Amino acid sequence: MCLGLAILGFILADATVYYFRSQRSSNAAISDGLDPEPPRPADPTIPADFYGQVFRSEARGNPQNAICLTFDDGPSATYTPQVLDLLKEKMVTATFFVVGRNVKRHPDLVLRAYQEGHIVGNHSFNHTRRKRISEAVAAWQVDGTAKLIEEITGERPCVYRPPFGRVHNNAMTNAARARYYAIIMWTIDSRDSAHASAWEIVLNCLRNLRGGDLLLFHDGGEHREPMVEALPIIIDGARSKGLQFVTVPEILRLTDFRRKEPGPEKHKSLPLPVDLTKGHHDVSRPLGTK
Repeated sequence: MCLGLAILGFILADATVYYFRSQRSSNAAISDGLDPEPPRPADPTIPADFYGQVFRSEARGNPQNAICLTFDDGPSATYTPQVLDLLKEKMVTATFFVVGRNVKRHPDLVLRAYQEGHIVGNHSFNHTRRKRISEAVAAWQVDGTAKLIEEITGERPCVYRPPFGRVHNNAMTNAARARYYAIIMWTIDSRDSAHASAWEIVLNCLRNLRGGDLLLFHDGGEHREPMVEALPIIIDGARSKGLQFVTVPEILRLTDFRRKEPGPEKHKSLPLPVDLTKGHHDVSRPLGTK
């Protein structure tokens, strides 16, 4: 029994040390030129119904056939320039949910995205995996990143995507709600962060794609080559379905948040532009080969 109490005491002591070290680290970051600022109104062009609300699939089936490409976790010196080059070539605007620590490393890429017509959204400062953080640290995660974005672009971000999609009882999401952000989720996960191949990413995105969808990609992280390879095929495939690309604030303006999401019987997915099992590409070979 004494041995068990000793082990329990050791575990509690270790957890206590970890907690206070984490708090000191966060507090140091807060004081490192990233002091939280008071809440400010969001983009006035976004309907007020979306302020502090979670936006998930309310736009599906919208008559304008608008869809959004969204990119998380950047900017990345390796992949973000490739994504921006492709979007520019295809004349598509997208929304980038950036991580504050990467904004500090690559402010030039944030500025380039903004200047090329893309929306820069907030995705927290360090994409923490911790589920429980203090209100002060949560405020810093949101406000610190917003401050960095505003210093680069001159505009305060108005859309926020929670790390790992955590919205319920989440301190950072609650902080974003209190600051009038629209909390943006997604309807289609490309699975590019789950080591999907380029062709799997194409299938994931085009198979059930319809107006109002928000597609999730990642330009931050490692091994994003399949995503970059799949992206132009997805853009061309979506356009062949009669879909158009807009930014997240634009799709919010096209959506009546109060109406109920239509059922599948009313808005069936449009047919794929090509037979993805034959003719267009031999799926047994890597993309880019004949």
